[in-house]
Amino acid sequence: MRKYLSLVFLLAIILFFPNDLSAAMQHPSTSGLIVHQAGHIMFLIAMLVLMITIKKTVGLKIEGWKYLYYAALYFAAWNGLGFFVHLLNGLIPAAAFTSQGGYWSTYLSLADQGFVRILFYLTKIVAPILNIVPFYYLYKSLKSFKSIMD
Repeated sequence: MRKYLSLVFLLAIILFFPNDLSAAMQHPSTSGLIVHQAGHIMFLIAMLVLMITIKKTVGLKIEGWKYLYYAALYFAAWNGLGFFVHLLNGLIPAAAFTSQGGYWSTYLSLADQGFVRILFYLTKIVAPILNIVPFYYLYKSLKSFKSIMD
């Protein structure tokens, strides 16, 4: 029951207080983007090291480690894609973006139908979806380890 109450509370916050939600960063200065890109690279490297370590030490025969390996794989893919999206964003002129009310309503004009713009649009759509998958595998991994501990 507590679990469902927490979920209802979270949904109420999301539905009734969306105006104050400001978790997204626009990176108006170059230094903000550089630090953000460095974060993508470091996270990507950490996930690759975790994958190599799992493969060399315990392998993929134990279910929990296999799921953790897959979580690291998808986190690495998401960070690589995120890094690439920011690079594509830098290739598109700022005039191609129009803003009507802030970050959540920033639009990219596809009037020119350029390859970079279409690729940017597609990767921008795929990145958040790709970020859901590793959390599923992380959950499965932790659940598997919990069952071993019980």
